[in-house]
Amino acid sequence: MSLESLVASWGPTWGPAAVFAGCALEGETSAILGGMIAHRGIAGWLGMAASAAAGAFVADQGWFLLSRHAGT
Repeated sequence: MSLESLVASWGPTWGPAAVFAGCALEGETSAILGGMIAHRGIAGWLGMAASAAAGAFVADQGWFLLSRHAGT
């Protein structure tokens, strides 16, 4: 099974969740891969964009709140 067929079969189901987690943990590379998945028509662009934005927002807010309340 190739990577392309794996993404084609699991992309519509797990693509937005993977982009959310990737943007929360890593960042730009996951957002670019989400854009490529949307460009190929495997998943919708709105879902990918919303997942990337939400993942980045949640991670940024989480780190901010952690450092604000746990810092000295």
